[in-house]
Amino acid sequence: MRMINADLDAQIRQKFPMSYAKRQQEVFHNPAKNQHHFSKILYLGNIFKRSDDVVTVFVQMANPALNATYIQYVEIASPSWAGVNTQRVSSPPYQFFREFTGNSIEVVIQFHREWEIVSITDEDAYQESSNTIRVSWWVDLTENGAMEEIELQLKKVDVDMRGVRQHQGQVQPLSDEMVTLIQRQNHEREKQLANARGERMMLLDADEDYDMDHDSDLDEDDDEEDDDEEDDDEEDDDEEDDDEDDDGNMHEGDASTESTNEEGEEGGIVPMREWGQESFERGMQEGTEAGIGRSTYLGTQDFMQSPDEEDVVKNAGNRTAIPLEIVQEGVRNAEKIRQLEVALVNLRHELETAKAQAADAKAIENQHRDFAQSVERRLTEVQEDSDVLQKMWQEDINQRQAALAALEAENEELVDRVRTMGTQVKEAAEDSENHLVRIIEHGKISERFLRLRNEYAELKTKIANPDGAGVASEERLRNLILEKQMVEENRTLLLELDASKVRFKELEDERKEDRERLRKLEGFVGELRADFEG
Repeated sequence: MRMINADLDAQIRQKFPMSYAKRQQEVFHNPAKNQHHFSKILYLGNIFKRSDDVVTVFVQMANPALNATYIQYVEIASPSWAGVNTQRVSSPPYQFFREFTGNSIEVVIQFHREWEIVSITDEDAYQESSNTIRVSWWVDLTENGAMEEIELQLKKVDVDMRGVRQHQGQVQPLSDEMVTLIQRQNHEREKQLANARGERMMLLDADEDYDMDHDSDLDEDDDEEDDDEEDDDEEDDDEEDDDEDDDGNMHEGDASTESTNEEGEEGGIVPMREWGQESFERGMQEGTEAGIGRSTYLGTQDFMQSPDEEDVVKNAGNRTAIPLEIVQEGVRNAEKIRQLEVALVNLRHELETAKAQAADAKAIENQHRDFAQSVERRLTEVQEDSDVLQKMWQEDINQRQAALAALEAENEELVDRVRTMGTQVKEAAEDSENHLVRIIEHGKISERFLRLRNEYAELKTKIANPDGAGVASEERLRNLILEKQMVEENRTLLLELDASKVRFKELEDERKEDRERLRKLEGFVGELRADFEG
């Protein structure tokens, strides 16, 4: 949605934050007229969700009749906005007011990409209390076509042409240049529209000698004038669009039906209702003077107020009455003009929407192209990284294979050493067994030696006793010498046995160490093989 002016947009966003809408405000009403009055919108901010079932719109409005600016908040409440349908609100639904008159307001709402146009008049609004005004209407909010009742509530804050005074703190006012710019642009726009409508409204004060026989000719002329006026309106609107594009200040949705009061106060803006009512009162006065009763004319009390009977009678006889058909035709033509203006605004909005969608589509296309190029660049980078990683992995595999081969060779060497040491241990065990046999034999020899020693002692005794000397004594002496030699050999064998035990113990310790190293080596080799295979 395009705002009136970028500077104004920035100022309002800075001066009136959205959190301000959460404060309790008074409900908007028009104390001057003591009736409902919808004013022209100068600015519309974002829509945001206030609770599960209330959505608040931030709006700045101007009331030309009071010559004042209001900051108002419009709340739209519906039970369908709670729960699953809440996402439609936060989308957002892009709600805004498009056109105001003195006693009516037209609301444009977009739900699930479809537009709903609702016209609200004073008759649709009701005063709930002394300070509450609500407007309700039915609108399709769901995709399956179900109707929901929507309530619109207008709230008022302190009136100030230069800004809004909050309950807490002071808001800086809008600049004088910005207010002057808004007033001047709105004045020019209303003047152009008033000039276009003035040609049609002048029919109410047209030729007093109108001939009823020329109804058909007048109808044809009116149709032609409608076509010409529609073309003029379109040209004027095109010029207004150019002015809006140059200044960037006008809201495209503001198709106001108010006009300037060239003979009134300086800078005053009179709503369409009062302007049309003045012309209508003149027609009714003229009809009354000609004897045509009030009931003969249109009783459109919802559009304008009828003059008092006393005023009509007072001025009787001064003017000639305008026939009822002319008045009716003027009212119908005015309604046609309003409908054409509404249609033109719709077409403009659709054109802007189409332009925005085309721009969005172009931007999305550019984003997709940039994204595709970035993906291609990324794929190239990933491929290059993959090649580098593949090369690194291959080098690592080669290094691991070389380390595994070296470890396997070392393992074979250790196995051979363990096998050799096992053979040596076996031989040492056999030597120990032989030594043990020899020790046993020497033990037997020792027993024999003891016996021989005893015999030797006896022999010495006999030698000392010459009576027992003889050949037997010599034989015993030789045996004794042999036994002594055997004892010496036995002692030597015992020493060798001790040395063999020490050597056997050393071999056993070395064998245990080799087995432990072999166990650790096999575990390490298994881990390397698992890493390599993985």
